[in-house]
Amino acid sequence: MKIRAGFRIGYECPIETPMLLVLKVHPLRERDLCSEQTLAFDRVVSQRDYLDDYGNACTRICCASRPCCRPAWTHG
Repeated sequence: MKIRAGFRIGYECPIETPMLLVLKVHPLRERDLCSEQTLAFDRVVSQRDYLDDYGNACTRICCASRPCCRPAWTHG
């Protein structure tokens, strides 16, 4: 089975806010994706990717105190 996915999400943060995002497909299912998963933002955001204790692909970001931070994962 092949997986095709994509999304756009918006966050509004009145102050600088650290966030943990679990928005990617589990690494065991990456080979089933129709295209590479790419997490992109509408502005420069410091991000760090890691695997949690359960093997989930996580991203830590810090949204600046601006109107919004929009992560998006687009498919090819």
